[in-house]
Amino acid sequence: MLMVMVAIVAWIYQENFTADIVKFEDNDKYLKLLAGLGLLLVSKEILTFLKRKLDNSSWVYGKVNPTFISKIKSIVGDESRIYFQDGTDSAKRELDRHARDMSFHKPNSPDVVVYPTSPKEVQAIVKCCFESAVPVVPRGAGSGLEGGVIPYSGGVVLDLMKMKKCELIEGEMQAVVGPGLKKSQLNDFLQPHGLLFGPDPASNPSIGGMASTRGSGLSTVMYGTTGENIISLLVVTPKGELVSKTSDIFYTFFFFFVLVGSYIPFLEPDTNKEKGSQKFDWL
Repeated sequence: MLMVMVAIVAWIYQENFTADIVKFEDNDKYLKLLAGLGLLLVSKEILTFLKRKLDNSSWVYGKVNPTFISKIKSIVGDESRIYFQDGTDSAKRELDRHARDMSFHKPNSPDVVVYPTSPKEVQAIVKCCFESAVPVVPRGAGSGLEGGVIPYSGGVVLDLMKMKKCELIEGEMQAVVGPGLKKSQLNDFLQPHGLLFGPDPASNPSIGGMASTRGSGLSTVMYGTTGENIISLLVVTPKGELVSKTSDIFYTFFFFFVLVGSYIPFLEPDTNKEKGSQKFDWL
């Protein structure tokens, strides 16, 4: 709207000084009209902003209580992959570690830390959080410098670093990779096959973290960004729906979701290698 108003003003002055179609005294009327429209537009935006602020201030997240924790336990099954404020030293260490990333931003402790091992577990946990209005933050290697994985509202941190399965489709120069697999682990696995995952952030992040932030490093100049090197995603939406999608547009808005798998093409194939499928698992 603002650009339209600027364009109209420019047109008025252009017509006045070149073709003399609009008289200067007429310009005052047009400019007053535009000023009035601009004031209405700004007033509307201010009211919208204030309404949004009021709506947000009245929003209350659900409580992480024993009932909610019991639901999470029933989903995961293995209690050694769940940490909450139970007074134990191990739980305190896990909650403290997941209160921060590598940035200078102020840490904030979550209420629960969960280590899922499958997309179905992620889906069930996110759905449980949605139904209970409990905030959830997915986390990879925690190597980011922006504070993106700090749980500022508490709630649940989904640590995806146990999801490290990798299946190589050698004949297609592609692989299906879990979000917890680190970049260096992936390339260590690919090297004997003459393949390379090109994006190279120096912090050695997880593949899920690279996908969610499009972190690519200096090698982007040669190999392209992470966005060009991931051709398909398996994600869990905030409502707990499991979606598989191959789309540039979908990838652009990916950061709203939880990555639980990715489909990646690779470079520099060794044509002397025998074609086939191979699996590797760091679990």
